[in-house]
Amino acid sequence: MKHAFPVQSLSNSIWEAMRQHFVNRVLIEIDQVKLLPQNIADEMIDLKEKVAAQGGILRFAGHSEAFEHEMEVQHVGLNLYPTRETAVMGEFGRRPK
Repeated sequence: MKHAFPVQSLSNSIWEAMRQHFVNRVLIEIDQVKLLPQNIADEMIDLKEKVAAQGGILRFAGHSEAFEHEMEVQHVGLNLYPTRETAVMGEFGRRPK
């Protein structure tokens, strides 16, 4: 079946939204994602590299331990953080006041 409109990949949709809104930092919450199919994982890796090449950051938050383990087994290098807060804070974490 041929689509009446071009089918755009998930990564291209995210990239276009980033460009349209002049955003170079994106956090994708994946707390309800049980498994990331390999083709989507590959797209996210490509998107992460494209965003980084433009000086931006793409992070993923809210994954389960099983999800993280599966990404390690598949050798998928995504910026995974357990919570939204840790993803926003990045490598620095929370600092005392």
